[in-house]
Amino acid sequence: LYLVLLILAVYGGISWYKSYLKMKNRLQMAVVFTNITHELLTPLTVISATTEDLQNRAPQFKNHYTNILNNIFRLTHLLRQILEVRKAQSGQLKLRVSKGNLSSTVRTICENIRPMTQTNHTQLILHVPEEDSPVWFDPDKLDKILYNLISNAIKYNREGGKVEVSLDVTDGCARLEISDNGIGMSENQLRHLYTRFLDGDYRRMKTAGTGIGLSLTHDLVRLHHGSIHCQS
Repeated sequence: LYLVLLILAVYGGISWYKSYLKMKNRLQMAVVFTNITHELLTPLTVISATTEDLQNRAPQFKNHYTNILNNIFRLTHLLRQILEVRKAQSGQLKLRVSKGNLSSTVRTICENIRPMTQTNHTQLILHVPEEDSPVWFDPDKLDKILYNLISNAIKYNREGGKVEVSLDVTDGCARLEISDNGIGMSENQLRHLYTRFLDGDYRRMKTAGTGIGLSLTHDLVRLHHGSIHCQS
């Protein structure tokens, strides 16, 4: 009996130690990954500043500069999303809200995204009130929410399709709607839409994707005490 108990105790100790080492390695890798992501943002800032300087010195290559800057913008967004996911995983994702003009902010974000529509000649149509819409929100988090939703709508759209962004603000509450006439999704995809690292239609549509954008968007909307729904 004592021998059996000793064997079970040793086995339990070994299993615990293996789990401990696995968790420790996972945490260490997460820290290293976060540090690498931070380090990548610095040279991107330098490349962006250098490109803008070259644009002033030799403006005849405007199209090339625009292409470089657009890709820097997209890569920077991706790296910042990775950092946000790490914060969400560690429970450190927090809002920094301020009262701002939501209409103006939405229009600015959409105009920053508009160059992406050139890839498949998508029309980006805004239905945003001209008058001020004072609302409490986190501008940085809203930028990530809209970027993910609109970029997906563009990415999975048909050639020459359209993406519409609508905003309605009533009694301090905002309703944002992004619609497109793209390829649509199956019921199974809709059920798992906000699952992290979901393998979407990247291969079929010949696009690049990480599977973290919509999961992060869901977390950011919930952080604003909002809700997000998708229909196809």
